[in-house]
Amino acid sequence: MRIARLKAVGFRGIRELLDLDLPSTFTVITGRNGAGKSTICDAIEFGLTGALSKPYMHVEKKEDLLDYIWWRGPASTSDHFVQLTLIRDNGEAITITRRPDAFLIDPPSDLGRELCDPESAPANPLDQLCRTSIIRDESITETSIDLNETERFRFVQNAVGTSSLTAVAAKTDEVQRELERRQQTAEGEYLLMRTRVEALISQLSLAEAQRARGEDVVNAENTLRTILSREAGSADSLIEATREHLTASRQRIAVLEEIQRQLVALNAQRDSLQTPLYQERLKGLESEIEELQGRLEELGQERGTLDKEISLQESQSPRLASLAELHAQGRRLGLENDHCPLCGSAIAEDSFQQHLDGIQRFVSQQHDRLASLTERRATVAAAEREVQARLGERRRSLDVLRLSSDSIAVSYQRLADQLERVQLEGPGKSPVKLTELGREVGRSRNENVEIEAALAAVESSIATNRATTLRRDLEAAQAASAQAEEQVTRAARAVDRAKTIRQTITRVANEIGEERLASLSPLMDEFYRRLRPHADWTEIHYRMRGDVRRFVSLTVGDDLNPRFMFSSGQRRALGLAFLLAVHMSREWCRLRTLILDDPVQHVDDYRALHLAEVLSSIRRANTQVICTVEDSALASLLTRRLRGTPEEGSLITMAYDLGQGIYVQNKERIRATKQMLLQQAS
Repeated sequence: MRIARLKAVGFRGIRELLDLDLPSTFTVITGRNGAGKSTICDAIEFGLTGALSKPYMHVEKKEDLLDYIWWRGPASTSDHFVQLTLIRDNGEAITITRRPDAFLIDPPSDLGRELCDPESAPANPLDQLCRTSIIRDESITETSIDLNETERFRFVQNAVGTSSLTAVAAKTDEVQRELERRQQTAEGEYLLMRTRVEALISQLSLAEAQRARGEDVVNAENTLRTILSREAGSADSLIEATREHLTASRQRIAVLEEIQRQLVALNAQRDSLQTPLYQERLKGLESEIEELQGRLEELGQERGTLDKEISLQESQSPRLASLAELHAQGRRLGLENDHCPLCGSAIAEDSFQQHLDGIQRFVSQQHDRLASLTERRATVAAAEREVQARLGERRRSLDVLRLSSDSIAVSYQRLADQLERVQLEGPGKSPVKLTELGREVGRSRNENVEIEAALAAVESSIATNRATTLRRDLEAAQAASAQAEEQVTRAARAVDRAKTIRQTITRVANEIGEERLASLSPLMDEFYRRLRPHADWTEIHYRMRGDVRRFVSLTVGDDLNPRFMFSSGQRRALGLAFLLAVHMSREWCRLRTLILDDPVQHVDDYRALHLAEVLSSIRRANTQVICTVEDSALASLLTRRLRGTPEEGSLITMAYDLGQGIYVQNKERIRATKQMLLQQAS
């Protein structure tokens, strides 16, 4: 099966309809960066799987590549779809159409079964098909030489597929699970039978013991009727009523004992509160609280007095400020012709200076007074807060002591209420007080002992017939138990045989898998020699090892790792050899198409020429080749090396217009090589 046609609208960089006929031989696609070469490969993968597996498919800002899979440019087209047409070897066509909200295949079929052999295909076959059929520039080394040895083994194992025994192994697993389920069922039934046998043995022993104790049945029956106040009724009804009475009585005794335990703890707590130490602490707290309240009142009064004085001082602040300004101006101006500059009165210099000094002293005294009052108020406020904190702490301590005393009274009432409810709900002759709990518990216990003895005697009257029935039931249960044990044994043997068969299938399947993996080695050697990644090391060593964990190692020379020895271009050439060998080893894949997305990036012209020769050999092996390259000269070279007989190929040149998306700029049919270049002269 091959890809015959690709149609896409509104996908990635494709805005308008892109319709490509893909010959069954080869198609070379060229164009500059951004011209849509990789988009064509993306469209093929999306058509086959409905997803893309590019290395940069990570989440960023809660978005990933699938959020940008449809055209988002200007003047977006209203229609979006990707359509692939596949051609079977018999010429029948299969059309796959994927839209943002729909998937159609015509004619309706299972795409996985169409493209992959279900008996030997790996898990997730379509994903593995694309992973090994589409070789992308950015993932050549990541999926080959850069893998560690364990990951490389898993990659190769998944690529070559499973053996035809996989379906048999799956059926064997189903059979084994069913046998294990039946074994568990048989074991469960056996355990039930054994439990029933043990219960019957216990009941039979009890019936025998009851029959042996059955001496005075009449007196025991009268005792039970008296205690239960039952005058009439059969022995069976009396026994049933007695058992109900015993159950209720035992529950009542358990509740009474719990109430008694709480009462003992409550009495101890009450006694601790009546000690002289408790009373002394209570009175001490009350006295300290009274003292702190008095101190708090004194501080409050002092703070009020200070607030008034400070308010008075602050009200005089404007006047003091004016006096200070007047003093400063007087110092600056001085006398004018022995006259005051403010009032003009005659005054001596000494008197003027003395008056200025008096103003300065008055202002300083008033400021010092205000500062002293403010500092004192802060001290009083701090002391007031401290006293309030101590007072609150002492009040809380007093509340705790008083609450303990009050809670004890509440607890006594709660126990009394609980005791009253028990007496209303359970059996009892008369109300019981808290102080009588101990005697009531003892009386109830003694009464239960008497009832149990009488009940055993009454039960012994019917124990003989019951023992006969129990013996018959026990024999039947023992026979059923033996039969269940035999079923468990047969089921265990069947499970062991199924496990042995599964191990054999696994061993054979592993051997077949190893044979398939081994077939990869000569292909790897051949492609390596043709691509010639390194001038010195002309051979690659491909080796599998490991028993539990399997490894695939690639070495050159004296066991050297090319991952660390080769340059980036050499590593890409080696990666191409590895991936091409894997591609050619897939026996399960029915799609005979190899897609290479710009495989010659970072590869020199010398190795690019070798790659062209390798692709020519692959095409001649009846494989469709679709290859994208940026260099138009290399594209021409590829078309010359890939063409053969008798079918044509194609060379497609892609371009991109701003806002309009990618389109086919030119398409050229590559004619097949003529079968006869020289004709015999006549």
